[in-house]
Order: sequence, then C-alpha cells, then structure tokens
Amino acid sequence: MTSITCLPGPLHPLLLGTQSALAVLLDVRLPTMSGLSLYLAMTHRWPRLRGRVALMTGDADAPDVRTWAERNPCTVIRKPFSFREITGWLDAVARPLDDAATAG
Repeated sequence: MTSITCLPGPLHPLLLGTQSALAVLLDVRLPTMSGLSLYLAMTHRWPRLRGRVALMTGDADAPDVRTWAERNPCTVIRKPFSFREITGWLDAVARPLDDAATAG
C-alpha cells in the first residue's frame, strides 16, 4: 500500500529519517530555505533518496536553478504541472523498486 504524506513545515523533512519514503517532491523556493539546499542535505543524509527526489518550480530557467540542475541528477518538474506529470514521475521512481521486488 502506498500513501502520500504532506509535510507542512520547513523542519518536517527531518521526519524522513523515521519513515520509508519512496519519493520526495520539493519546491525550489521554500519559505525558510532553498529547496536546492534541502535536496543536497537530504540526499547526503539519506543516500537512498538519490534519484527519488524531484524539484518543482516556476523558475526552471533561472540561472541558479539551471546551473544547479546541470550539476545534480534530479528531476525538475515545471509549474504549472499536471497530476499526470507527477504520477508519471512517481511511476518512473517506483518501477526499479517493483522490478527488484519481482526478481528477488
């Protein structure tokens, strides 16, 4: 069974250490810190999240975001986005896990 958890505050991503997150969707422009910095902190702390974090932004062409995305392997989802884009990304993230489960 899959569930979606919305973490409303800036410190709530710290809860990921106590949960088994399949994927994380972050906004680039968070109220108290950069989503780009939070991505780096999260993937450093929890390497299993590498390849499972996407950033959403209306500023995908901003110089800081473009330069960051060239250096870091992360899906960038442009706003406005559709539910289909999010579910497509989640399917792509889950597929390798499903393949490993059926092979093992």
